[in-house]
Amino acid sequence: MGVGADPDGQPVIALFAKPPVAGQSKTRLGRVIGHDLAARFARAFVVDSFNALNALDWARVLLSSTEVSGHPVAAEVWEQCEGDLGEKIEHTMRECLQRAPYAFAMGADSPGLPPHFMDAAREAAVTHDAVIGPTVDGGFYLLGLNRCPEGLLANLPWSSGNTASATVARLAERGYAVAMLEPWWDVDEASDLDRLRDHLREHPKLAPETAAVLAMVC
Repeated sequence: MGVGADPDGQPVIALFAKPPVAGQSKTRLGRVIGHDLAARFARAFVVDSFNALNALDWARVLLSSTEVSGHPVAAEVWEQCEGDLGEKIEHTMRECLQRAPYAFAMGADSPGLPPHFMDAAREAAVTHDAVIGPTVDGGFYLLGLNRCPEGLLANLPWSSGNTASATVARLAERGYAVAMLEPWWDVDEASDLDRLRDHLREHPKLAPETAAVLAMVC
């Protein structure tokens, strides 16, 4: 538990998101579909992801970002520290755990995440030190922790096919009891849009902003 955290306090969810600027957000997607359109998707992803999380009655939601302005939602924004993704997550999680018994770091690249995934994350966090929601490409869509000492996520292979497995191994080495959630997927490449489109055809209310962009361009 974070130092000084209220054990009965509200969990914090830190949504990691850049401002949706063409050429600076969703660049892998932009190289195929164009950076202006990729930025439109990035905006929709952030809006839908934030609104879905903000609707939870058990968590406080904020943005962790490279910039404090330029975001499409009215959210509390914490500026990220310098360094690689591990350092950014560590810094944000330590700040969150000063205020909460546990915290979650999430990306905005999985719009339409089924609500029961967050219910499962909440339940697992009560009985485990860490919670991982793996993605099918080897990363993770969620990392939950009840403590985050310096160096916990140092030198991990970010943006690789074994990011999640390496993170789980690191946590186990440090004595964390780790819960694994159901795998899901994120949207990094143009090919991922087909799966997203199919998902939102069945569940458009889970990510209405994203569904609207898809309807206009696909």
